[in-house]
Amino acid sequence: MMAFSEWRKAHRLTQTEAAAMLGVHRNTVTTAEASGRISGPWEAFARLAAGEVPTVRFGADQTSYNQPVALFGDDPTAYGPADVIRRDGRIAAHVVALWALDPERSEADYQAARKFLRYWPIGPQLR
Repeated sequence: MMAFSEWRKAHRLTQTEAAAMLGVHRNTVTTAEASGRISGPWEAFARLAAGEVPTVRFGADQTSYNQPVALFGDDPTAYGPADVIRRDGRIAAHVVALWALDPERSEADYQAARKFLRYWPIGPQLR
């Protein structure tokens, strides 16, 4: 069994819930698990999800585009959604998606994360 499937089952997530976290149709997870063909990014997502999620703060890019950026923990570096976090190699969008899905998050935090993730359309999205 793949690490992704083990992670999903250990956290008692349905295939539909896992698909929502990945930003894919629920049947995609069902089909992938049935065929035993879990993608590398999904495996990486499961490894990330099993780890500790740092604190996240949002700001605005200092360029003329003024797009949202994320800052993680005490790292002063501003990251876009597709950027790799220098300290641990995780992709910023994956960390933000997991951070936002914590039931303790406020609606304002959730919406800030959603706005941030929209700047990488092929990455994870929040509904």
